[in-house]
Amino acid sequence: MNLATKELIGRLHFHSLCAKRHWNFLSSETTINSLSAPIDDWFQLSSSKAVFLDRDGVLTRERSDYVKTPNELEVLPGVGPPLRDLRNMGFRLVIVTNQSVVGRGLTTDEQMARIHEKLQSELKRMGCSVDAIYYCPHLPSAGCSCRKPEPGLIMRAAKDLG
Repeated sequence: MNLATKELIGRLHFHSLCAKRHWNFLSSETTINSLSAPIDDWFQLSSSKAVFLDRDGVLTRERSDYVKTPNELEVLPGVGPPLRDLRNMGFRLVIVTNQSVVGRGLTTDEQMARIHEKLQSELKRMGCSVDAIYYCPHLPSAGCSCRKPEPGLIMRAAKDLG
């Protein structure tokens, strides 16, 4: 594993620590009971290997004023090789990201689709790809099940991608 891959995994580890109480959801009856998906759905999910990546601060430069247009999206240098390494290790790559910029009315779902098209294009130029991108458009105060650290986006990706 090269240094760039180790650095990306380090950034992923930081983000997973921030959401640790839900990443261990199978060991917590309270967390399982709070999910909107029936418990039976948990056991029907595939055992495929996947890495769930955050977008801002992991793959792209984080902006204090949010990414509102494709022109504002800046892919971090050096993310291509570690993503290729993860893919070569047999992992599916899925982006799960909170994007309250939509809920704040600073951009639209359509514009977010264009932002993600640019991200996919930039990653392709670097010789890699992701299997899917999922985002939560809600404000932090919304209390939805799709805003990280809640596991809603990960559960939806697992069901969609098998």
